[in-house]
Amino acid sequence: MNQTTKEKLEYVIEKFNFERVHLIMNILDWGWAIPPVYKPNFTEIPSIVRMKTCARDLMIRAYNELITEQYGEYYVCGTGGFEATCSKDEDDKYDFVLKFVLTEFDSEFYDVKD
Repeated sequence: MNQTTKEKLEYVIEKFNFERVHLIMNILDWGWAIPPVYKPNFTEIPSIVRMKTCARDLMIRAYNELITEQYGEYYVCGTGGFEATCSKDEDDKYDFVLKFVLTEFDSEFYDVKD
């Protein structure tokens, strides 16, 4: 990963509103299974530091998958509500998108009745 790409990744971490995500996770009591605990039915709301680490790891994973595999122009991965995308343009420059997704739906399994 070149310096410009690293700076773009860190820019996303710096500008993303983790405080808002933390607030929503508290309101919804949305916890993660936090290692090394892994107790059945035990979760805790992650700290902002842990969320930033997770988000950074996801964006690095998306970048690494994009450059090492033949996925096309972008790669998306996610966990714990976070979704990270790394995309490559025609000049081989990389960009990142980070989302926190509360709900999503698509029509992939829509069954058309004749």
